[in-house]
Formats: sequence, structure tokens, C-alpha cells
Amino acid sequence: MGQGSAGYVAPLRDQALSQAKTYTLTERILPKQAQRVADEALRPLAETRKDELSRMYCNFYGFDPSNHVACCHFVHKPIHVWTPRHLALHR
Repeated sequence: MGQGSAGYVAPLRDQALSQAKTYTLTERILPKQAQRVADEALRPLAETRKDELSRMYCNFYGFDPSNHVACCHFVHKPIHVWTPRHLALHR
């Protein structure tokens, strides 16, 4: 940083230090813990995990090949050989 940038570095540093001094972890975590307990009461995490894994199994080993095509396109980055119609307004 050059000499011109020193004018705003000190106030930012002072602001960051004052925020760090007033940061209370307990006050931030308690509401999140209460929400987690409420969510667990509605539907346990193990049940949610089991449901999600069964859906993932269908994606990987089911009859629909769209996930495999999407993965292949993500990995190999094929070059498009045509312009989408919404971009080719001259057609």
C-alpha cells in the first residue's frame, strides 16, 4: 500500500479491534442451538440424512442419466457447437 492509503487503514483497524472486543460467542450461539433443538424435535437429523442419501442413491444408480451427463459436462467442459436461440435473435 502506498502512502495515500494509510489514511483509511488506521480507522478500519480501530473499528475491527473494537468489534473484536465486543464479540460475544455465547450470545451468537445460543439462538442457533435453540433453533437446532426445535428442528430436531420436528424431524431428527438421522431421518433427514437417510432420506437425502436415498435420493442421492437414485441420482447415481437410477435409470435417469441426467446426473451422469451433467457430471460429464462439468468435468470435460464441452464446446458448444450452436448458439442458443435466445441469443441468436437473427434466426
